[in-house]
Amino acid sequence: MKNTFTDLKELITALSKAGNIPGIIVYSDDHYQVEETYRAYQKYLKKKFPQTEEIHINGREVQMESFHAELTTIPMFGEARYIWIRHADNTFDKIKSNNKILSRFVEDLSRIPETTPLLIHLDEKKLPADFKFLEERFLVFTPVPLKEKDVVTYIQRRSETAGYSMEKAAAGLLADICHQSQKYINEALNRLFLYKIAEKTITEDDVAMAALDIDGNYYFAILDLIAERDISKALHRTISHSDRDSTILFTGIAKLFTDTFRYMMLRKNNASAVMDVIEDSNSAWMKKKSEERIQKVIRNYGYSRLEKIILDFPELDQQRKANPKLETHTLINFIHSLNF
Repeated sequence: MKNTFTDLKELITALSKAGNIPGIIVYSDDHYQVEETYRAYQKYLKKKFPQTEEIHINGREVQMESFHAELTTIPMFGEARYIWIRHADNTFDKIKSNNKILSRFVEDLSRIPETTPLLIHLDEKKLPADFKFLEERFLVFTPVPLKEKDVVTYIQRRSETAGYSMEKAAAGLLADICHQSQKYINEALNRLFLYKIAEKTITEDDVAMAALDIDGNYYFAILDLIAERDISKALHRTISHSDRDSTILFTGIAKLFTDTFRYMMLRKNNASAVMDVIEDSNSAWMKKKSEERIQKVIRNYGYSRLEKIILDFPELDQQRKANPKLETHTLINFIHSLNF
């Protein structure tokens, strides 16, 4: 029987057909997806066991004795005890550091009954070797990353789930600001929900106003500095945030220069060249920002310098892919070269 899934509906359907399955392992660092899995499993269990206790455990804080007691306690106030343990990576790390505790947990988890259904959430996509047997007994759910075409719908759906209404244009702008990154989108939504807690409606203006507080906007701030050719500030910001994803920044810089080059090639014959170049943006606000950057690059770099930058990109891309550990270093060297 198949026990690994990437679609939540298929997972729950398989659970219904499988019978005696003691739980689900979900591998994801997207907490919204984890909550969706929790709710879907909860709904399934309430049909199977109408009287179900629920125990929520934070793996980053739980004490081993307390966790073990929850695992081995029989249902007392219902037919089953649904245990949801978040960030279980931390819990398993604590368990495996003590051989005596490890053997006890391995034994108890290997015979966990159907009436103690577990939802085990791990941020990382692997279990310690001592607990690999759980992947044989449980169903395993690994949500796939969002496709770009589904991001706006995802943002609106998550907003609705939280009790907010978000305009499509606002969702498109947020997707652009966050570079389609689900991690940044979820962090940004949490901030926007707090910002609009009294009104429950999120507009494009709200997203634009909150943009500077959104982590994904860090990349756009550097793009603005590069477009202005303020390389010293761009370097300072890149170095001081070297823990960020340099691939996203590299992609953004490459797109800025290639879009500008395309625009310059089209401008002679096509009055609407800017719209052709940036047509993949989701919002009018983002199109306007992109147009402003393109004009700044033209003004501050000129055709000959821009052409050399474009010609250097293939070699730069090879360098960063050849040694991912030095990707940030490669990127910093490239930004520095824009000074000359």
